[in-house]
Amino acid sequence: MSVSIASFAAIRFSEHPSLHWDAAHYTLLARNLGEGNGFSNGPGHPTAFRPPLYPTVVSLVFRAVGERYRAVYLLQAVLYAIAVTGSAWLAYRIAGRRAMLLTGILASVNLSALGLAGMLMTETLFSFLIVCCMLLLYGAFHRNSKRVLSPGLLLYAGAGLFVGLATLCRPNAAGWSLLAGATILLRRREAFSVRLASAAVLLITAVLPVVPWMMRNQEVFGSPCIATTGGMTFWGFRHRDLSVSSSEGTPPEEFFRTESIAQQRDLAEKGGDVARLMPIFNMCPRYFAFFHSQALIDRFTGLSETEADREFYRMGLEYSLNNPLRVLLESLQDVLRVFSPLDRSGRINPVLFITLPFILCGMYLVWRHDSAAGAVLGTMFLSLLITSFLILYEPRYRVPFEPLMIIFASVGISACNTGAWKEKRVRVLLVAGTLLFTVASYMTLSGPQSS
Repeated sequence: MSVSIASFAAIRFSEHPSLHWDAAHYTLLARNLGEGNGFSNGPGHPTAFRPPLYPTVVSLVFRAVGERYRAVYLLQAVLYAIAVTGSAWLAYRIAGRRAMLLTGILASVNLSALGLAGMLMTETLFSFLIVCCMLLLYGAFHRNSKRVLSPGLLLYAGAGLFVGLATLCRPNAAGWSLLAGATILLRRREAFSVRLASAAVLLITAVLPVVPWMMRNQEVFGSPCIATTGGMTFWGFRHRDLSVSSSEGTPPEEFFRTESIAQQRDLAEKGGDVARLMPIFNMCPRYFAFFHSQALIDRFTGLSETEADREFYRMGLEYSLNNPLRVLLESLQDVLRVFSPLDRSGRINPVLFITLPFILCGMYLVWRHDSAAGAVLGTMFLSLLITSFLILYEPRYRVPFEPLMIIFASVGISACNTGAWKEKRVRVLLVAGTLLFTVASYMTLSGPQSS
């Protein structure tokens, strides 16, 4: 059922890649990979602005069937259906058939995820990788091996490989291996030598897929980065002093040439060639600094791609150190927004509106029913909260984690339906979850729309 729903939604509500900045760039990168130009915006223009996994997957589809976007959307529908099935299976292992059905139904009709399955964006692939990693870790945690060398190490190795692949899809997954390793060491259900070996295997296998890409970037750009979007995100969306854009400067000539192309995006948005935007992508990430004051323009003029990325990070740290209380308040607000039902377009997501009030009591009940599942789901969800606190919360970034949130809530809903609400602790957590949901909803509904 989930395959049919996801496929229908992906085709019915699909968007041409030129309608979204990120999708246009992924399409251009995939095209150049397929044409033998390497990971580049065009011949002679290598880039590390995006992580490589998603454009590589899209390029394989283009090679197989030509540049047909619907083929990519159908693949993403299948990947999301697999993620839904895996989530429903885990809910079944935790709390039985009722939780499984609720998780499967709610995840299958989650409009945020279905909408992104019809776009050339990383979220669907990232969600699939999250669920695969989650299931492998769950299997490894349930083995409780007595020996250092045991079959459980293969599960940890598989989970590590999926963490590495997820990092090559979205770099914010890089911290998963550290969180998962810490969880392994702290579980205390096995001898310390077994836990240490398991954590080491996971960390090593998580690094293996990333190393070749970092070596390539060291050779091409002189910096072993994963992507050069991080600094811009850290500064531009999270720790930027709004007064920085109060005065306009004079950008370099190359900016005016590329900006004239950007003004013609309406031509591309009607289904035109995304290659039209190649000169703009060649300037990223420093392109985004040229909209601001002269002092800012001077800091970025002449910088390479990796140098501009480092400069954005430096500026973000400068602002954070100079405005610690304001940054702390904004960070806490972003963590709260994780529990808001608004999607990326500013509309209420019905599935999240139903499930979010139950998420705290669901977390407690998952830990009580199955501590291994609680450790796995808690580790993954914690990574979303940390990313929101340190860098940025944006509804689109939450979408890959929404199957995990739906599992928590489904366990809570099904347990309350069978009488768990009579327990005082469950009632307290249900009230707390409702208050958290209400505050987060008020913050997002009364403030500016998310982008």
